[in-house]
Amino acid sequence: MQRLRDLARLAGPAGFVLTLLSFVLASRLAFALGAYAFLALPFFLFLAVPKKGRMRLLALLCASSFALGAALNLLQSRGKEGEGSFSGLVIDARDSYFLLETFAGRYIVYEEGCLRERFDLVRVEGTAVNLEMAHYEGRFSFEEYLNKKGIYREIEGAEVSSLFAFPFRLRERGRAFLASFEAETGYLVDSLLFGRRDASAATLSLFEAAGALFYLSGSGTLFAAFLRGLEYVLGLKFDRKKSSVSCLGAGIGLSFLYPFKAGIARVLLARGARLFLGRRGKKVPALVPPLVSAALLLAIDFRLALDDGFLLGYAISFAFAFSGFVRHAGWKKRGIYGSLLSLSLILPVLVAGGEFHLLSPLYSLFLAPMVYPFHFLSLLSFLTVPFPRVLDAYAAFLGKAGTFLSKADLALPVPGDPALAVPVYCLLLFLAFLFLESGARLFFRGTVLVGLALGALNYVPLANLALAKVTFIDVGQGDAILLSSGMHNVLVDTGGNLSFDMAEEVLIPYFRKERIYRLDALILTHGDFDHDGAASSLASSFPVGEVIRGPEGFPYSFGEVEIVNLNPLAGASEEENASSLVLSFELCGTSFLLMGDAPKEVEHRLLLEGLSRHDVLKIGHHGSDTSSSYSFLEAVDPSLAIVSCGEGNRYGHPDSEVLSRLKALEIRVRRTDLEGTIELIGSKATGFAL
Repeated sequence: MQRLRDLARLAGPAGFVLTLLSFVLASRLAFALGAYAFLALPFFLFLAVPKKGRMRLLALLCASSFALGAALNLLQSRGKEGEGSFSGLVIDARDSYFLLETFAGRYIVYEEGCLRERFDLVRVEGTAVNLEMAHYEGRFSFEEYLNKKGIYREIEGAEVSSLFAFPFRLRERGRAFLASFEAETGYLVDSLLFGRRDASAATLSLFEAAGALFYLSGSGTLFAAFLRGLEYVLGLKFDRKKSSVSCLGAGIGLSFLYPFKAGIARVLLARGARLFLGRRGKKVPALVPPLVSAALLLAIDFRLALDDGFLLGYAISFAFAFSGFVRHAGWKKRGIYGSLLSLSLILPVLVAGGEFHLLSPLYSLFLAPMVYPFHFLSLLSFLTVPFPRVLDAYAAFLGKAGTFLSKADLALPVPGDPALAVPVYCLLLFLAFLFLESGARLFFRGTVLVGLALGALNYVPLANLALAKVTFIDVGQGDAILLSSGMHNVLVDTGGNLSFDMAEEVLIPYFRKERIYRLDALILTHGDFDHDGAASSLASSFPVGEVIRGPEGFPYSFGEVEIVNLNPLAGASEEENASSLVLSFELCGTSFLLMGDAPKEVEHRLLLEGLSRHDVLKIGHHGSDTSSSYSFLEAVDPSLAIVSCGEGNRYGHPDSEVLSRLKALEIRVRRTDLEGTIELIGSKATGFAL
């Protein structure tokens, strides 16, 4: 114990924060890069070798933590595969599935009308298979969400039997409670208390459109605000220690409403650490409680290092703990400085959808005083008896507030790739924070100016001017191909989905990311929904020069590119796929052939008319065996074939016979179901590197 105290004294709280950061960094690198994450380990060892004393100790602590984080994420069990019996604990449940923790690993089990509760012990008979879920460019990936929780397999054909039912049935109690209210009230209460959101809820949609959905989501911030209010009330009658202990006890009791909620655990552990360490009247450094709680939570579940919400909560806690300019400011300025610091930290989250809501900073002043009481009343109603009239009226008031916000909202599109922009922003923010805290005001101003300059340059499509691109956008089971030459852009097909708006949620955010502000034309090869399902939405929500739906629009030129239609049956055949446009063009010396859904009948006609060789072939009909005959592939003789289809699609695309033909002809294949969006980049000087 004494050695641990000596180590803590020598390393200091800041040193242990660096150690935790090393663990988090290693976890995220191992998740993204696999074993390549260990290439960063020599950096820490290099820091340790020539140094002595504290610096060497910190480097070794960071190196050890980094190695542990990488190893845990690489060695974590992915669960056994194949048919068998799986017994374990339910760690989360929704209406259509539950997550199962076993000794072998974690699984997702789909169950219609699922009534499972957290902490239920169950046995599942079935077959464990690798996850295969549809993904779309830039859209939330449920498969990645599960992977970050350590789930890589699902159990098919599941037959579930209960071994032990946890006596506290929170989900059943919650359903009965929510049934007491009007539908919109129930949606809001469900979101705040149980963290579940329903896309059909009008008020939630209004808040989301205004970029303010955070305030209607159950979070550690709301829970902390509730405990602070409770502590203030208790402090009117009891001394500070008694009110703090009572408040912590109440918080622990309420935490059973939020099992496995990291934000709630963060608040309770930090409060508990502050009480325990300060029990002898000693002043506890502001950095220590969040440090202790973070270490405990990561020890319980190391996968939390992959949770963005978990990291954001602790980023704010550590920033306030380190920040002298906030803690030492006068009470009038402290709130302003604290709000600015919090806003700067959550900015990447606010712009995650490709746009920044300019009024978001004001929402905290406007919404927090309204939402916090609603959260308190909802919780009180759940713990006592429902009082629907009060909450229904309050929910109607919040709905009107959401309507006002959505109408008054001002949104600024934010271009650029978040994978690059967010790390650069975080680095600049760290440097600015460091310079401000150390009193280097000149360097602080310089860093801010550099950040503003980079932000302004981010809107200028400099790369687009010099490069040509052909992009096969990941729209799941469908086609959407973007042709770019300088500042000219043409989209061939849009994809389509019955569950969501493909234009609003996939295409337009992708255009923003690529700094594309207008389409010269939208070309629709034919009328199948997976090719033109988002056309009307895109044309009404994004600047489109013209829409071309038939062969009469060809040849079509944009910039220095001329697109021709090769299908003589286009628009003339009664069979939809046979009337599909077949588009050929040359860009930077590379020839492209886009087959749409054209079947073998069309391919045969093209061969009779003397089809020439093309460098890149977009395989017809998503790789179906109705297209891509051997003679056609042999005649086109492409260097690269692209298959645009959805992962795990119900049609079985691409067909194994088509893949065999491509392999026999030694044609390299790339697939959107395996890679996501495929981007081919070229220039006039070098052409396309295929």
